[in-house]
Formats: sequence, structure tokens, C-alpha cells
Amino acid sequence: MGSRRVGASSGEGGGPRTSKNRYMSPSIAARRARILSTARAMILESGLQFAIRDLADRAEVAFGSIYYLFGSKEELVAYVLEDFIHELRSTRAADRAGDPLSIDILLRDLDAKMQENMRLSFKLIKATDSLVYSDAAGAKIRGIVHRVRAEKFEVILDALAAEDALQPWVCSGAVVADLVAVEGALIHEWCMGELSDEEFRARRLAAIASLLVALTAGPARRSAEAAAETYGRALAAVMGSVRAATEAVEPESAAVWSRGEIG
Repeated sequence: MGSRRVGASSGEGGGPRTSKNRYMSPSIAARRARILSTARAMILESGLQFAIRDLADRAEVAFGSIYYLFGSKEELVAYVLEDFIHELRSTRAADRAGDPLSIDILLRDLDAKMQENMRLSFKLIKATDSLVYSDAAGAKIRGIVHRVRAEKFEVILDALAAEDALQPWVCSGAVVADLVAVEGALIHEWCMGELSDEEFRARRLAAIASLLVALTAGPARRSAEAAAETYGRALAAVMGSVRAATEAVEPESAAVWSRGEIG
């Protein structure tokens, strides 16, 4: 269920096309690439709060060129955003034909890719998150984010369906939407600084594993239960550490108040 990248198609002659499906000469293609790279830098700097005229000045292109090539600011941002998200994209589960289906392996694949993204691409993740929650983000932008975030969960459900390991009542589309919503909420908390890296990873994996327990049947359910127990214990340990750290700080805060050093 791979998602086709916006602007990735070519005409019959093999040349790249604009968002309006017009053939691009090499010079126009270079101008388009310069606009996209400059828009990307500006979004990283200030989110969606940039002016098209400022973008034209920085990219050293005519103001009208941006609208000619992209049609609107939202269309331009959608192109940039999809490039952002494809850099963060989770790798598809490796082909393990003939191997027993393992929920734990699927979840480890998800976690490994997320750790890589967290280490290398925090600014891109944060920019994507701020765009999704921005009033300026339209349906197209939110749709791109949803589609690419959904892909990794579609891969998992496809693998389970191929093994006849899903409960008969499962509606895959609704399940994927729920998984994307849960993950998106956790990503937002993490980007806002409300979750540490460890809390985010533990909560994400425990939540996905718990949902998979309800969705699966047969050996896959036992695999999901084992994964849920593993990640649930890991989450409890992380939350216990957070609680202990908080409790250690509170007595000192109370002492500071009592000494009159605050207020």
C-alpha cells in the first residue's frame, strides 16, 4: 500500500511535470527545486508563518513563478511536507516468507526506525507536528501526514491478514485510523516537551501492542500478548523512574518555599 509521492510522476516523454501537470524544462525544474529547498528551510525556521514574497526573494525567483509552479501556498507546503515525511518514513517490514509471524519483531522494526528518526530528524518531526496542529494546515496537508503515518500500520495489518491472524470483525481502515491517532497524539506530546524520549518510546510501543492484542487471533494473539506484557513492563519501569525523580524534587521544592526563597 505504498503512497505515490506528490510530483513524482513523469510524462510519456520522461520529463518531470509541475503540480499543474505541465512539462518542465531543466531550468524550470531547477527553479522548482530551489523554491522547495528554500521553503523547507523557512518552514523549519518559523513553521507556516512565512510570506510567499519573502520566499521568492530568498529563492531568487519571480513572485509569480511560485504560483505558476504550485498554484497556492497550501499546495507548495504539501509538496515540501511530503518530502519531510518521506525522510521520516518507517521502513516496510522485511519479507519473512516462511517465518513465523512475530508481533515483537514488527514492533521492534517500528521502534528502530523511530529511534533513528528521533536521533537524526527531530526538527523535521517537530515541523511536521506543528504543521498538522496549525490552523493554517488544510485538509491536503493533514491528508498527506495521515497517509504516510498510516502506511507502516497498513503493513502490519496486511501481514496479519495474510496469516489469517485478525479477528473476523476487524475493519482495517478504522483500526489504522485509530493507530495513527494514538501515535499522532504521543508525537505531539513529545514534540511539546511533555514526554521524554524514553516515555514516548515506551508509551507508543505499549499502546500499539495493547491494541494488537484485541485485534489478533490464534498464535498471533499469543505473540501480541507477549509483546504487550514486555512493553507494558518497560512502560511501568519508565513511569516508575519518572515518578521517583518527581518525588525526589518535591521535598526540595517544599524546603525552598519554607525558607522563603520563592515568592
